[in-house]
Amino acid sequence: MESNKITVAIVDDHKEMRSAIIDYLRELGFDVILEARHGADMLQQLAAAAELPQICLLDYTMPGMKGDALAKHMRQRFPSVKLAAMTTNMTTHCLLAMLGNGCTGYLIKSSNPTEWKKGIEEIISKGFYFTEWMQKTLLDYIHVNYAAFSKYL
Repeated sequence: MESNKITVAIVDDHKEMRSAIIDYLRELGFDVILEARHGADMLQQLAAAAELPQICLLDYTMPGMKGDALAKHMRQRFPSVKLAAMTTNMTTHCLLAMLGNGCTGYLIKSSNPTEWKKGIEEIISKGFYFTEWMQKTLLDYIHVNYAAFSKYL
């Protein structure tokens, strides 16, 4: 491995999708060091790993343990690993669940290569990555739910 390559783990229950994303990430210059088909598989691999990845990309909809629950476990057990959602799900609920449980970015599977590269690199360098869709979704959520928040201010 080149010392400047960002190391990545990926969790997706669809083998073909996982393989395609791994190929995609490698073409973008990332070093995929772990891959898992579900959350328990990833937690087991991380516990046994000689080297932890810098970032783990988590699918949201998986059997057994959804991505938000996996993010919560990973944040507690492997706090040095940065987390990003990697999904087709563009709902407010999914966004809030993934961010609320430790993800600091949200990559849409259909996004272009520039978006993926920028997202992963910014999560590593800045600690977060927010697309315009994420910003608007969160702002809309705050506007709609401000009354519930304001009692805590």
